Amino acid sequence: MPKVSVLVAVYNAEKYLQACLDSLLNQSLKDIEIVCVDDASTDNSLSLLNEYAAKDSRLKVATLAKNSGISHTRNVALGMSTGEYVCMVDSDDWLSDDALQLSAEVLDNEPAVDCVLFDFIIAERDDVQGTYTRQRRYNSMAFSRISGLRACELSLDWRIHGLYMIRRAIHLQYPYDESSPVYSDENTTRVHYWASREVAQCAGKYFYRQHTESATHAPNLNKYYRLDAYKSLKQFLQSHTDTHFLCSRFEEMRWLTVIDLYFEYYKTRRQLSRADRRMVIKRLKEAWQDIDLSLLSDKETRKFGYMPLRFSWLAFRMQAELYFFVRAMRDRLRQGKK
Repeated sequence: MPKVSVLVAVYNAEKYLQACLDSLLNQSLKDIEIVCVDDASTDNSLSLLNEYAAKDSRLKVATLAKNSGISHTRNVALGMSTGEYVCMVDSDDWLSDDALQLSAEVLDNEPAVDCVLFDFIIAERDDVQGTYTRQRRYNSMAFSRISGLRACELSLDWRIHGLYMIRRAIHLQYPYDESSPVYSDENTTRVHYWASREVAQCAGKYFYRQHTESATHAPNLNKYYRLDAYKSLKQFLQSHTDTHFLCSRFEEMRWLTVIDLYFEYYKTRRQLSRADRRMVIKRLKEAWQDIDLSLLSDKETRKFGYMPLRFSWLAFRMQAELYFFVRAMRDRLRQGKK
């Protein structure tokens, strides 16, 4: 049994995959396996994986017949893993050479710690040089040890990030949430923290490659899947009696997300097709109806634009869109003064 299994879900990643694999194979901790699952890539990712696997037996490769999404792909990799500890690395990211050793040492030496966060470094593209050398540390709360429940609470609004190594037994008990094509992996992070006795940090660096935003500014409908993912996490939290305070915190976050996504729709709706507009409004209405108002504070429900007005979906929409109009006018005035 290797000490650590690294899960890598791969989809059309040939541009950055080599840097990712090199960083893993060059780890100071050698007792590892790298489990790569190709999610039906249409580029040369699979060929590159097979080339690396032929040179180093620590690399396992599998491929899916059809594109199945990142959570399912990671679950396939998890099922293939045999390590004592498990971590995930995206196929365009990379680790410092000591990252796996430092995180595994914490788990080896601290029996009560079940999860260890990496030092999260965001690497932004320098458009002049074409490199990712512009780096900054994620603004995560500093701590030595905290309880799993506290870590779960802090992860609701990402005061701590979600890049870590965890004991494999916990990961097998709580595999990746596949309830939504995107964002459901965020649920898995929070559940893993909830299931951990204690959570710690280490100095091993995880480098996250932040790609430049598209210049087209086209609306991204994927963001509305966050509503589906959040509903799945709500169901999990409600089914556990020790997480009532988390339910309240999470429901407030869900409500603010509904408002934020409605504002996003308000700004981009003219760029959407009629079918897409109907789809978005349907998702927003379902989320509006599903919010448990008893868990929301007065602060979140009595402010103009944020009042649920549960008696009428139309009344809520009229209030929200009037608020959005005023908000947009205010932002324009502020821009004009600069």
